[in-house]
Amino acid sequence: MMTPVSNQGDIRVLAGLEVRVCIHKPVNPTEILNVLATVNDESTVLLKNGLPRDIQPIKSSVNLESAKIVEHHSMSMKPWPDETRILIVEDNRVNQIVLKGLLRKQGLTPNLADSGLEAISTLEAAPDDAPYTLIFMDCQMPNMDGYEASRLIHQGKAGDRYRNIPI
Repeated sequence: MMTPVSNQGDIRVLAGLEVRVCIHKPVNPTEILNVLATVNDESTVLLKNGLPRDIQPIKSSVNLESAKIVEHHSMSMKPWPDETRILIVEDNRVNQIVLKGLLRKQGLTPNLADSGLEAISTLEAAPDDAPYTLIFMDCQMPNMDGYEASRLIHQGKAGDRYRNIPI
């Protein structure tokens, strides 16, 4: 989940949405690599504070005393499977261009959605043989924000295959 730096939101709200990683905008290439490495490394223990789901703050500006910051380096990243499909859900064109460019440098080709509502439609329309495997979700967007979209996606509104997709 991508949030504005001014939003120090409640970690339990994000946990309830089954958000796996929270990162504050603006992001830089190192932070994107950390996020990708975190969601690509199934053996990483993200938090040890009893939250119902694993949520990892990437930037130190998140005020979570009990969180363990996991550092990753680009050299330790696992190669991405050919079937990796990423959806960027972001209403700001500049942020879309920057994030898309950063991901392309890592050999990934993301698709874009401008709102949570468009994200759900995009996920529903994905071919059965090419589902999305990861979503970068902005929090504050028109029509449907990232919180509501994440909740609906994990409830199966975009299809059962997305109930456990990393957001």
